[in-house]
Amino acid sequence: MNLYYFDQITKEHSFLGGKGFTLGLMKNAGFPIPDGLILTTPPESSNEWDDILLWWKSQGSPFLAIRSSAVGEDSNTQSFAGQNSTFLNVSTESGIKKAIANCFLSLHKKSSSLYREHFLKEKTTDAKMNVVVQVMVKPKFSGVFFSVDPRTNEERWIVEAIEGLGEDLVSGKKTPWHFEEKKLET
Repeated sequence: MNLYYFDQITKEHSFLGGKGFTLGLMKNAGFPIPDGLILTTPPESSNEWDDILLWWKSQGSPFLAIRSSAVGEDSNTQSFAGQNSTFLNVSTESGIKKAIANCFLSLHKKSSSLYREHFLKEKTTDAKMNVVVQVMVKPKFSGVFFSVDPRTNEERWIVEAIEGLGEDLVSGKKTPWHFEEKKLET
């Protein structure tokens, strides 16, 4: 298992997947990003699990967000939103172990495999999954920002937001507030 703490991430770490790589770069640029780490393979030994759990305890044993960060997901041309697994508010040692294992396994979910093959022309066996383990936040609001309209490919911004965690937004459980740029015709 290779483990990278956010404060170790540099521009040479793009192999950690878009999510993990970007969070690390933002943390090191001074943005208020909650602490975290990235795993490149599933932990196999008790020593490897101990490293993760020791980090978690050093943070005060907070609730965690455990999320996929596959290479190629969420690129400039494709979004893998909802294709691989995310686990929020994980708060026990057994929960951490289960969530990490299931994030790595989510690469093989049928929807993820089909999406990858169709849009990336990549077989799941060639894909590289990483997992982000990050201190959880309690948001008042969560949202998704689009710089290109996903329905028309027109360059304009769109924001969809809800109160609370974003999981209910991306899963469709809550109807979001919708804001978009209106271009004036001249």
